[in-house]
Amino acid sequence: MNPHEPFDNTNPHEQIEDFAALEHEICNALRPVDPPAGFADRVIARARAEAAPQPKRARILMFPTMRSRVWIGSAVAAMLLVGVAGEQAHERMEQRRKAEEAQKQFEMALQVTDRALEHARQQLQHAGISLGE
Repeated sequence: MNPHEPFDNTNPHEQIEDFAALEHEICNALRPVDPPAGFADRVIARARAEAAPQPKRARILMFPTMRSRVWIGSAVAAMLLVGVAGEQAHERMEQRRKAEEAQKQFEMALQVTDRALEHARQQLQHAGISLGE
C-alpha cells in the first residue's frame, strides 16, 4: 500500500463481506454462555458466609481511644506552639515599628532644633552679637 494514497482501493463488495465476517466473529465471541451447574448456589453461600459489616455505633460522649488522645494532645501542643511563636513575632514587629517611629521623631526633633538654632544665630548676628565662631 502506498502511504500517499488516502483511500483503500479494494472492491466495496469485498469490504462489506469482510465487515459481515467480522461482525459474525464478534457475535460468536460475545454470545451468552450459561454458568456452570451450581454457580448461583455457590455465590449465594459465599455471600452468606461473609459476615455483614456491623454498623458502627455513634461515639457521642464516649471516651476517646488512646490513639486519638495522642493526636488530640499533639494537635493542642502544635496550636499552642504556633500561637506562642506568632505572638512573639507580633511583639517583635511591634517593637520594631515603635523603634522606627521613635527614630523618625528623633530625626524630626533634630531638624526642628537645627532650624531654631540657625534662626537664633541669624538674629544674633543681625543684632551684632558674635557667638565666638
